[in-house]
Amino acid sequence: MLLPCEFPRKSFRHYKMLSLCGGVTSMDDFLKEFFPKIYKRKQEKLTETDYCKYDNQLLILFTSSLYFACLISTFGASYMTRIYGHKGSILVGGINFFFGGVINAASVNILMLIIGRILLGASIGFDNQLRNHSSLLT
Repeated sequence: MLLPCEFPRKSFRHYKMLSLCGGVTSMDDFLKEFFPKIYKRKQEKLTETDYCKYDNQLLILFTSSLYFACLISTFGASYMTRIYGHKGSILVGGINFFFGGVINAASVNILMLIIGRILLGASIGFDNQLRNHSSLLT
Protein backbone atom coordinates (compact mmCIF):
# COMPACT_ATOMS: atom_id res chain seq x y z
CA MET A 1 0.00 0.00 0.00
CA LEU A 2 2.90 2.35 0.66
CA LEU A 3 4.33 2.26 -2.89
CA PRO A 4 1.10 3.20 -4.74
CA CYS A 5 0.60 6.04 -2.25
CA GLU A 6 4.02 7.44 -3.10
CA PHE A 7 3.16 8.13 -6.77
CA PRO A 8 0.33 10.61 -6.17
CA ARG A 9 2.35 12.33 -3.47
CA LYS A 10 5.10 12.92 -5.98
CA SER A 11 2.58 13.95 -8.62
CA PHE A 12 1.62 16.94 -6.45
CA ARG A 13 5.14 18.22 -6.94
CA HIS A 14 5.04 17.61 -10.68
CA TYR A 15 1.51 18.87 -11.23
CA LYS A 16 2.58 22.03 -13.04
CA MET A 17 5.25 20.23 -15.01
CA LEU A 18 2.77 17.67 -16.32
CA SER A 19 0.12 20.18 -17.24
CA LEU A 20 2.51 22.35 -19.21
CA CYS A 21 3.19 20.93 -22.59
CA GLY A 22 4.92 23.80 -24.39
CA GLY A 23 8.40 22.50 -23.69
CA VAL A 24 8.06 19.07 -25.22
CA THR A 25 5.95 20.16 -28.19
CA SER A 26 8.61 22.66 -29.24
CA MET A 27 11.49 20.16 -29.01
CA ASP A 28 12.84 19.18 -32.41
CA ASP A 29 13.43 15.53 -31.47
CA PHE A 30 9.84 15.17 -30.27
CA LEU A 31 8.45 16.80 -33.39
CA LYS A 32 10.64 14.67 -35.68
CA GLU A 33 9.47 11.47 -34.01
CA PHE A 34 5.75 12.09 -33.58
CA PHE A 35 4.82 15.12 -35.69
CA PRO A 36 7.11 15.19 -38.77
CA LYS A 37 4.83 17.52 -40.75
CA ILE A 38 5.00 20.13 -38.01
CA TYR A 39 8.78 19.75 -37.81
CA LYS A 40 9.11 20.24 -41.56
CA ARG A 41 6.92 23.35 -41.43
CA LYS A 42 8.90 24.67 -38.47
CA GLN A 43 12.14 24.30 -40.42
CA GLU A 44 10.70 26.26 -43.37
CA LYS A 45 10.45 29.27 -41.03
CA LEU A 46 7.14 30.49 -42.33
CA THR A 47 5.81 33.73 -40.93
CA GLU A 48 3.49 32.79 -38.11
CA THR A 49 1.99 34.17 -34.97
CA ASP A 50 2.25 32.71 -31.48
CA TYR A 51 -1.47 31.98 -31.55
CA CYS A 52 -1.32 29.66 -34.53
CA LYS A 53 2.24 28.44 -34.44
CA TYR A 54 1.67 24.77 -35.21
CA ASP A 55 -1.97 24.58 -36.39
CA ASN A 56 -2.32 20.80 -36.12
CA GLN A 57 -5.42 19.08 -34.74
CA LEU A 58 -3.50 16.00 -33.60
CA LEU A 59 -1.06 18.12 -31.61
CA ILE A 60 -4.02 19.95 -30.06
CA LEU A 61 -5.54 16.58 -29.14
CA PHE A 62 -2.25 15.53 -27.54
CA THR A 63 -2.07 18.75 -25.54
CA SER A 64 -5.69 18.90 -24.43
CA SER A 65 -6.12 15.19 -23.66
CA LEU A 66 -4.51 15.68 -20.24
CA TYR A 67 -6.84 18.53 -19.32
CA PHE A 68 -9.96 16.78 -20.57
CA ALA A 69 -9.08 13.53 -18.77
CA CYS A 70 -8.46 15.51 -15.59
CA LEU A 71 -11.87 17.14 -15.85
CA ILE A 72 -13.77 13.92 -16.55
CA SER A 73 -11.92 11.82 -13.98
CA THR A 74 -12.66 14.36 -11.24
CA PHE A 75 -16.31 13.39 -11.37
CA GLY A 76 -15.50 9.69 -10.98
CA ALA A 77 -12.93 10.48 -8.32
CA SER A 78 -15.44 12.36 -6.19
CA TYR A 79 -17.80 9.40 -6.35
CA MET A 80 -14.99 6.98 -5.52
CA THR A 81 -13.79 9.13 -2.61
CA ARG A 82 -17.30 9.20 -1.20
CA ILE A 83 -17.67 5.41 -1.46
CA TYR A 84 -14.12 4.14 -0.73
CA GLY A 85 -12.53 7.09 1.05
CA HIS A 86 -9.30 8.89 0.36
CA LYS A 87 -7.18 5.74 0.31
CA GLY A 88 -9.12 4.44 -2.69
CA SER A 89 -8.52 7.71 -4.54
CA ILE A 90 -4.83 7.65 -3.64
CA LEU A 91 -4.51 4.12 -4.94
CA VAL A 92 -6.30 4.75 -8.25
CA GLY A 93 -4.44 8.04 -8.76
CA GLY A 94 -1.11 6.34 -8.11
CA ILE A 95 -1.84 3.49 -10.47
CA ASN A 96 -2.92 5.91 -13.22
CA PHE A 97 0.19 8.03 -12.67
CA PHE A 98 2.50 5.02 -12.83
CA PHE A 99 0.99 3.48 -15.97
CA GLY A 100 0.64 6.87 -17.67
CA GLY A 101 4.32 7.56 -17.13
CA VAL A 102 5.33 4.10 -18.34
CA ILE A 103 3.20 4.37 -21.48
CA ASN A 104 4.52 7.86 -22.26
CA ALA A 105 8.11 6.73 -21.76
CA ALA A 106 7.59 3.72 -24.04
CA SER A 107 5.61 5.56 -26.71
CA VAL A 108 6.34 4.66 -30.29
CA ASN A 109 3.33 6.38 -31.86
CA ILE A 110 0.88 9.19 -31.23
CA LEU A 111 -1.87 6.91 -29.92
CA MET A 112 0.39 5.70 -27.11
CA LEU A 113 1.29 9.30 -26.26
CA ILE A 114 -2.36 10.28 -26.03
CA ILE A 115 -3.27 7.23 -23.92
CA GLY A 116 -0.40 8.03 -21.56
CA ARG A 117 -1.53 11.65 -21.29
CA ILE A 118 -5.09 10.52 -20.57
CA LEU A 119 -3.85 8.32 -17.72
CA LEU A 120 -1.72 11.15 -16.35
CA GLY A 121 -4.73 13.46 -16.55
CA ALA A 122 -6.87 10.91 -14.73
CA SER A 123 -4.18 10.73 -12.06
CA ILE A 124 -4.34 14.48 -11.55
CA GLY A 125 -8.14 14.29 -11.42
CA PHE A 126 -8.00 11.71 -8.65
CA ASP A 127 -5.23 13.53 -6.83
CA ASN A 128 -7.24 16.77 -6.84
CA GLN A 129 -9.58 15.07 -4.39
CA LEU A 130 -6.71 15.05 -1.94
CA ARG A 131 -5.52 18.62 -2.28
CA ASN A 132 -7.06 19.66 1.05
CA HIS A 133 -6.10 16.42 2.73
CA SER A 134 -2.36 16.29 2.08
CA SER A 135 -1.80 15.36 5.72
CA LEU A 136 -3.03 11.88 4.75
CA LEU A 137 0.02 11.44 2.57
CA THR A 138 2.66 12.04 5.22
